[in-house]
Amino acid sequence: MSLRNALKTNPGLEQNGVTLQIANTRVLLARAGGANQAYNAKLTVWYKGNKRAIELDSFSNDAMRKLFIEFYADCIVRKWETDLAYDEPFTPTDEQPEKPERWVDGIEDGKGGVVPFNRENVIAYFNEVPDWFNECKLFAENAQHYRQSLLDGITGN
Repeated sequence: MSLRNALKTNPGLEQNGVTLQIANTRVLLARAGGANQAYNAKLTVWYKGNKRAIELDSFSNDAMRKLFIEFYADCIVRKWETDLAYDEPFTPTDEQPEKPERWVDGIEDGKGGVVPFNRENVIAYFNEVPDWFNECKLFAENAQHYRQSLLDGITGN
C-alpha cells in the first residue's frame, strides 16, 4: 500500500465519529481537525479573536483546558453511552457464558444511574474526571483512528 493510501483518512469517520470505549463508558468522537469543519471553524474564529493574547502567551493552562473542554462538548463528542451492568457481579453459566451488557444513552452519574447526554453534562464530567477528557482528546487528535485503511480492513475491501 502506498504512503498516500496508508495515511488517507475517511471524511465520514472524521465528521461522524469513531467509538472509544474504556470500562463502562463509550463515546463516539469526531476528529479534532481534518474534515471536522465545525471544530475547525470554531477554532479559527476563536483564534482570530484572540490572536494578540495568544502571541503574548496570556492564557493560563486552566483557561485553555476550559476552552478545549467546551470545544469538545460542542464539536467532538457525538454520543455517550454507559453500561449499567458493568459493576454487577457475574458468574458464567452454560446458558450465559458472557457477562451481559446494558448500554444506555447518557453519562454515568456516580450513583449507579445516568444523566442525559448534553453539552452541560459533558463539560461537567470532563471537569470532574480530567483524565477521561485527556483520553478523549488524545484519541480525537490521532488521525490513525480515522484512517480509510482501517475501514477497508474492517469491511474486507
